[in-house]
Amino acid sequence: MAKLKTRYIVLIVFIALVTLILQFNGSLSIAKLSAFPLFPLGFIVAISMFSSELQSVIIGLIMGIFVDSCASSNYSFNTLIYPLIAFGVSLISHYLFNVNVRSCLLLSFLSAILVLFLNYIVYDFSVGFNNLLVYFLRNIVPSAIITAVFSAILYFVNKKIYNTLR
Repeated sequence: MAKLKTRYIVLIVFIALVTLILQFNGSLSIAKLSAFPLFPLGFIVAISMFSSELQSVIIGLIMGIFVDSCASSNYSFNTLIYPLIAFGVSLISHYLFNVNVRSCLLLSFLSAILVLFLNYIVYDFSVGFNNLLVYFLRNIVPSAIITAVFSAILYFVNKKIYNTLR
C-alpha cells in the first residue's frame, strides 16, 4: 500500500509540473479572444474532488506559491485564493455534489470565473466597472471554458489513478 501511495504522489507531482509548464511556457498558445486559461486551477479542482480538505488546502497552497513565483505580477494573490478554492471544491464535492465529470466541469468553470473576477477587481479596478461586461465576455468566460475542459481531462486521469489506489 505504501508503494501505491508513493506512486500516487509521484504521479501527482509530475502532473503538477506538466501543468505549470503548460501555464508558463510561451510555445503553447491557446489564447483565443484574449483568453488566459488557468491550468493550475484546473489541476487543483480535479485533485480536490478526490482529496480531503486538508490535502486540498496543502495542494492549493503549494500550487499557488509556484504560480506566484513564476508569474510576473499578482504577488501572493494566487497563494491566498488557490487554497480557498481547493477547500471549497473539496467541501462541495464531498458534501453537496457527486464526484463526476459534470460537477468537475461546473466547479472548475465557477472557480475560474471567481479567480479571474477577483483578479480583475484587485488589479484592474483603476479602469472602472464600465468595461466589466466586455472584459467578462471577452476574457473571463473563454478562459473559464478552457480551464473547465482541461480540468475534465485531469479529472479522468486522477480518477484512474485514484481507483488504482483503492
